[in-house]
Amino acid sequence: MKINKIMTSVSAIALSSAATGAAVAQEAAAPYAEKYTLSFEGAFGNLDNAPADKWGASGGSGGQDKFGAKSLSYAGAISLKRDLGQNRDVTFALSFAGNPSNIQNFASNSGFIGSGGSGYNYASSLTNDLSFGAMDVEMGLTRNLSVGDVRFFGGIRGLAMNTSSDFLADATADKTGVGVSIEANVHSSFVGVGPRAGVGFSTGPKAAGFGLSASVAAAALFGQRKDDVLFNLENNVSGGPKSISQAESQTEFQTVMNVDGKLSLDYYFSEQAKASLGYQARQFWNVDYWLDDKSNDNANPRLVDGVFIGFSTSF
Repeated sequence: MKINKIMTSVSAIALSSAATGAAVAQEAAAPYAEKYTLSFEGAFGNLDNAPADKWGASGGSGGQDKFGAKSLSYAGAISLKRDLGQNRDVTFALSFAGNPSNIQNFASNSGFIGSGGSGYNYASSLTNDLSFGAMDVEMGLTRNLSVGDVRFFGGIRGLAMNTSSDFLADATADKTGVGVSIEANVHSSFVGVGPRAGVGFSTGPKAAGFGLSASVAAAALFGQRKDDVLFNLENNVSGGPKSISQAESQTEFQTVMNVDGKLSLDYYFSEQAKASLGYQARQFWNVDYWLDDKSNDNANPRLVDGVFIGFSTSF
């Protein structure tokens, strides 16, 4: 009798284990449903005026007093993310930024030249142009927390950037008509590639379908930078040099550092679609002639920042 009870219990345990094993095997064998997320962004904001201080007549911040500290800029991006299961993903992204054609003018009619007390007319203009394109390929790992999702990512960034500036200045005496004219043209181009890593955070939909998201990433890019500099001076002031012309072109291997950051308010139409409104900034070090502390005592990072809107959909 006892043997029958033992055999019955063993049979029940075996059947239960077999059923559990079959369920686990079925779940493991279930195919993973692929998921893609397509995102678009457009931005409008500012580009720092790096050449202004170099060509400001008074040096220091004088250039920005005359030409302004910033220029208008635009930016955009598109990305496609594929979920790989187990909170992993791979993302391919393209981004770009630039600024509309711009020319900033400064003019004055004051001061004196020489002992004759002649006043002078001074006029100058400056262009400050920048454009770049970037490509990113990255792997991501997401951790689900009670307050939201944290995504760690790393990959490779390729960057191509062009910057240029043209400076013109003319100072002419009222009485004599003599004066000095200066023209300077600077163009830099950089192409490089390197590792990029960062972290992002998203709350997902909360009250009334709104949420918050943020991310920050840094990249070290290795490549070639070419700088072309042209300087011309025409002088008809008595006793001075009549003209000076200098041209220089240099190509060097450079390491460019880049940091990106953004913060946005998100509205979720559904679990598959959301719209975003926020602020983003991109900063570059050593990417052009103006940022090279060997050629510019007032070297500062290049900053492109502004407001952006975005849309994401999953399918």
